[in-house]
Amino acid sequence: MPGPGREKQPDAAWRPSRRPQNPLGNALAPLLPQQTNGDPFPSLILEVGHSQSIPNLIGIRDRMLSPQTAINVFVLIAYNRNSTRQSDTWYMQVAVRDYFAPPSPPGMHIPAFVVVYETPKIGGRYPKVNSPLAQGTEVYDLDAGHFYDPEPIPNLNPPLPASFRINIEQIRSTIFNCRRP
Repeated sequence: MPGPGREKQPDAAWRPSRRPQNPLGNALAPLLPQQTNGDPFPSLILEVGHSQSIPNLIGIRDRMLSPQTAINVFVLIAYNRNSTRQSDTWYMQVAVRDYFAPPSPPGMHIPAFVVVYETPKIGGRYPKVNSPLAQGTEVYDLDAGHFYDPEPIPNLNPPLPASFRINIEQIRSTIFNCRRP
């Protein structure tokens, strides 16, 4: 179960293989929270909502990025189907753990995260699915360090890229093109 709360699996989760940088391993690894089955938490969670409200999905984000987990990235995609394709809306958010947040007070579990990307509202409303994104906003580059923190990025040959590209326009167009009548 990735995160405190009711028994629910994320739509997708990813965690890199542990690759120690030195023979001693990572001294912080034993301090990281683990899932109830003893497995490490994934680094990235993807949650896609079709029938869930955005506030419900944000509540899931808050639980997943709480101090009780070791999840570093939460990607939220919401699709709001309306009576016609032209009125369908969507929302996307990428939030990362706030590594510098002070610890929560005893007995409280305050989520510590930073929203690094979200689809901008247009006139106070979520954007239409049938409206392409503005030029220059089609992709978001997420620092690859988020997938490994608190471990360093492994030294591989060839090296890992410095960032992971999320093609936001491709996500929008997939939602638009795959809508059933």
